[in-house]
Amino acid sequence: MTRVQVSLPAAPWVPVPLEGDLREWAVRTAEELCAGKERPEDLAEQLATIAQHLQPLEPLAFAVLVPETRPQAIAGVLVVHQVACGEDPGAVLADLAAESATDIVPPELGRVDLPLGPAARRHGVTAAADGTIAETVEHVVPLGSGTGLRIDLSWGAVEHGEELVALADAAAAGLQLVDD
Repeated sequence: MTRVQVSLPAAPWVPVPLEGDLREWAVRTAEELCAGKERPEDLAEQLATIAQHLQPLEPLAFAVLVPETRPQAIAGVLVVHQVACGEDPGAVLADLAAESATDIVPPELGRVDLPLGPAARRHGVTAAADGTIAETVEHVVPLGSGTGLRIDLSWGAVEHGEELVALADAAAAGLQLVDD
């Protein structure tokens, strides 16, 4: 069996379980991260909400970014999915460009070479109907046979964009397929 492994620095990344009791995991994780310095309830609620929202989508891997300087806040969400896509990064890039209709500034689109192979990369900023702003870096690596891997890092604190863009690129570069 082949599974996806994403190599990330241990902290401040917090891997989210793909199955199990998410509420229990969220409470335990928040208590560990806050370590008696702060009340963990708010962070536990954020962790549970994100995990419960994403787990049914059956991602191959996902993690949240919880900076040590702000342990009560999730700074970003990393999700890895298997997707249907063309076999050429150029065609995938055209698909990512088409998804950019909700961007509030023109997105950065390009091709990058990752250890898994050539990939399409999109960096964009979108606005939701409620006015919430989100910045995202997406990498899609075609694997052949009409499938690929998509790794997304999204965040709302656009003032940290430069640092998080670098983390998104590092996460995509750390993506591996591992045979069990």
